[in-house]
Amino acid sequence: MLNRWVPDFQPDAAVRCRVFCFPHAGGSAAAYRPLRVLSPGWLEFLPVELPGRDARFSEPPFSRMEPL
Repeated sequence: MLNRWVPDFQPDAAVRCRVFCFPHAGGSAAAYRPLRVLSPGWLEFLPVELPGRDARFSEPPFSRMEPL
């Protein structure tokens, strides 16, 4: 299930800090993908792909924060 929310997530023991990145209203995880390439090996940016966006477009989007 995590891979639906965080595309391309691969556990790595060398990572000491993970930053989950939530897109702005109407945005998608694609906005944060460049950070993954530029970050040092100990730091990992994990763009969160919300339902109703990008690859999850066919899923109904959230309209409230509580379900998240």
